[in-house]
Amino acid sequence: MWNLIKIFSFTLAFFACHSVYGQSANEKSPYQVELFDTPAAFHESLQHYRSQWLRLTGFEYSGLHWNQFISVYTNTGEETYKNNYLQYIRWYEDPDDEENEPVYTTYPEGAVILKENFASENGKPGMPISVTAMIKRGNNYDPSNGNWEYLQFDPKGNILLQGNSSNELVAETCANCHRHVDGRDYIFSQIFSTLRSDE
Repeated sequence: MWNLIKIFSFTLAFFACHSVYGQSANEKSPYQVELFDTPAAFHESLQHYRSQWLRLTGFEYSGLHWNQFISVYTNTGEETYKNNYLQYIRWYEDPDDEENEPVYTTYPEGAVILKENFASENGKPGMPISVTAMIKRGNNYDPSNGNWEYLQFDPKGNILLQGNSSNELVAETCANCHRHVDGRDYIFSQIFSTLRSDE
């Protein structure tokens, strides 16, 4: 069953992408076009993520994120994301099976899960709205919330929010929701297409 879900996720990502960005052989993949400027303070660590990082999803519609289309990237968190996704899907297929308890893993320090957010326009991804990122910090950064730093910036690289769960705006906008998946190290990981950034 979970193989069917993976195939469906891949197919949805493929057709959503090509229906909006239909490209010829001479055009760049829509995932190669730089749509967001990175904030100066994060330029070294986040620049060129579209071409140099792993892309974990296609353009996916997400009711969890303000009913927008999203695309998710990571620098070093692919294996953890994939494991937690597969563990969740297996559990979801039969949550009443006592022997079907998921075994989630935690992300390494320095891992970044970055999510692009796009307006939903007539059921397709539209204008870029913002980037939100979760950055795994050291053990004493925010231990009660997985030591994650939250960051959001607009397409021009202006920071909209930054900090951990002690920041009221961060808590209300991000951390309070991500606490619901603390077992998955605070990352929902409910969509996974196994596509690379350059595909």
